[in-house]
Amino acid sequence: MYGSAGALEWRLRKGKCEGFAVLDDLQWFVEIVKRGSFAKTAEDLKITPSTLSKRLSALEQKLDRALLTRTSRGVILTTFGKELYEEITTPMNALQNTVARLSREDVSSLRILCPQNLIVGPLFEVISQYSQRYPEMELNIEPSNQNALLSQKPFDVAFRVGKQDDSACYQRRLGEIAVSVIGPSVITPDMHLFLAYSPAQLAPNAHEIELIKSQFAHVSQVGDITLARKLVEQGRGAALLPMTEIAVLDRKTKNTVRYYSEPLFSRPIYALWPNSSEALPAAKALIELALVHCEQQPALSGKIIVLGS
Repeated sequence: MYGSAGALEWRLRKGKCEGFAVLDDLQWFVEIVKRGSFAKTAEDLKITPSTLSKRLSALEQKLDRALLTRTSRGVILTTFGKELYEEITTPMNALQNTVARLSREDVSSLRILCPQNLIVGPLFEVISQYSQRYPEMELNIEPSNQNALLSQKPFDVAFRVGKQDDSACYQRRLGEIAVSVIGPSVITPDMHLFLAYSPAQLAPNAHEIELIKSQFAHVSQVGDITLARKLVEQGRGAALLPMTEIAVLDRKTKNTVRYYSEPLFSRPIYALWPNSSEALPAAKALIELALVHCEQQPALSGKIIVLGS
C-alpha cells in the first residue's frame, strides 16, 4: 500500500518516529549500506558494533519493517530497505553536506585527499605553490592510493584519477594521463610484463592487453604503479605505466628504454569537493592552481612523453 517514502511519512504522522530523533538512525542505516559491513561502519563512526546493531534494530521497530539482513559476506537489503535507501540517500547527503559547509564557512585549514603517487609526484608542485601563496593555511593532507568512498572521510578537496561515480560530490575535470607499455630497449626471452592496473580497469582494452601479454614470457600483477616503474628502472622487465611515471623513468634511465605500444588508454584527473556546487574559496584556489598545472604539463594533459628529450 505504501512505498518507502509513503511508509516513512505515514509512520511519522502516526507518531511512531519522533521526527528529527530518527535522523541519526537513518544516517547510520545509509552508512551501513554504503560500506556493506556493520564492523567497518562501527569502526568509521567510532562506536561499538553492538551499539550500531541496537540502533538499527530500534529503527526497524519504529518503521515496523526489516531493512537488511546480515550474511557471512556482509549485509543484504530487504525490498523495503532498498526502496528506503534509494529514497533517502540524496536528501540525507544534502543535509549532512549543508551542516558541514555551514560549519566550515571561515576556514584556516584545508583537508586534502590525494593518491600518494600523485601528491609526491606530478601534483607536488601544486601543493608547494599553494603553501607559498597562502602561508596562513594549515594543510591536512592524506596521501592514499585507496579509492575508498569519499563519504567515509571528511575532506574539502580530493584529487582522483579515473572515472568518478560518487554522486554526493561535485567534480571538475583537470586533465588526463595517457597509459602505455614501456621497457628495456632490447626484449629478452624471459622478460616480465608488470601490470599495476586491476582487471576491471583493463577490461575496456582487454583485446589490446592480451596482444601485449603475448610478447612476454611472464606477466606479473603488482599493486602500485611506482613499484612497477622501479622494476623497469632496474631492468626487470616492461610495465604498463601512466605518462606521469614514464616521465620519471625517462629521466632516470637515460635512453635505455623504449615504448612497446601506442597509448592504450587515457585516465582522466578530477578534483572533487562536497557540500555545494561552488567549492570553498580555499579549496577553489587549490583546484585552479591544479588546473593550470595540468594544462602546462604534457604528462597531465593526455600527451605522450617524448623519450630522451
